[in-house]
Amino acid sequence: MKTKYSKPLGDISLESEEWIANEDRILAQQSEHLASCEPSGIRTECLLCGLSLNDAPRFSHRSISYLSCPQCTHIQAEEILSDAASCFDGVYPALEIDLWQSRCNRIYTPKLQWILNELDSSWMPSGKCLREHWFEIGTGAGYFLGALKAAGAVHCRGIDADPHLVARANSFLGKDTVACTGNFGHAIEGSQANIFVSFFVLEHLSDPLPLIKSLRSKPAGTIFAFSVPTYGLSAILESAFGCHAARNLDNILHRQLYTDASIERLLRSIDYEPLAQWVFGQDALDFKRAILKPLLSTYDRKMFSYVEARLNDIMELLQGAVDISHLADARHVLAVKR
Repeated sequence: MKTKYSKPLGDISLESEEWIANEDRILAQQSEHLASCEPSGIRTECLLCGLSLNDAPRFSHRSISYLSCPQCTHIQAEEILSDAASCFDGVYPALEIDLWQSRCNRIYTPKLQWILNELDSSWMPSGKCLREHWFEIGTGAGYFLGALKAAGAVHCRGIDADPHLVARANSFLGKDTVACTGNFGHAIEGSQANIFVSFFVLEHLSDPLPLIKSLRSKPAGTIFAFSVPTYGLSAILESAFGCHAARNLDNILHRQLYTDASIERLLRSIDYEPLAQWVFGQDALDFKRAILKPLLSTYDRKMFSYVEARLNDIMELLQGAVDISHLADARHVLAVKR
């Protein structure tokens, strides 16, 4: 499998600055939401591989117990929350067309270009790829489909479980481009697409088995490109520094993380062969945020600015080292059905 490392951190500068500006509010919301949630049970079997979690390695993350499956190492919260605790309404703010397009260009066009480049070199010319039928699982506000349409693709559809996000996506992409459904497995089974994509969605599935079965049933040659958050430096920082808002394991929307081993397990389960992976994250930005926030109350303005400037100088180098060490907070994977 071909591996690509790193991506410029500047591509997410707007989102990073917005996060920092709203960090105290986000942290308060996370704490308040968690306090109001009632667990519906205790997890005894791995939600990914289904094997027993007895004697699983565990750690406490902001008062919540997490387990690492002894078989596939998938990270998951021990307590099971009801589906109502994972509502996305209000999490993603509505954007005007210029900001929506900016996000398509900065964040999602590079994903598409990576897919096209890798398929062009190993499987299918990029021109032919754009003429194929694409299907996005968990479309959100429609950013990737926006990038796909801008590149010239015609046959592209998507699904999402949140009606607010579906309405928002269709307002930019055109009526009925995205359908609203929570039954991802059924929707995939009914699709005739031969290229499926899903970006930061799989980690939200409390039961991935229907999706696994439907992807496994697809004919040989079907393409699946996906991204998942992974247990790495960002998650470790969140366990160590409780004073900043958690971005990876926030205990509400994000209660599981993949590892290299659990990604391999997923690919075996759906019977897809990995063609390429892209390893990058924003751990360095989380590192800077974790370090600087406590210093606001102990350093004067000049000293704080000096430290901030020095940290800014090493961000790309630090993230590059994290990526190459496979401690980055995310993986993008491109695979084909055997």
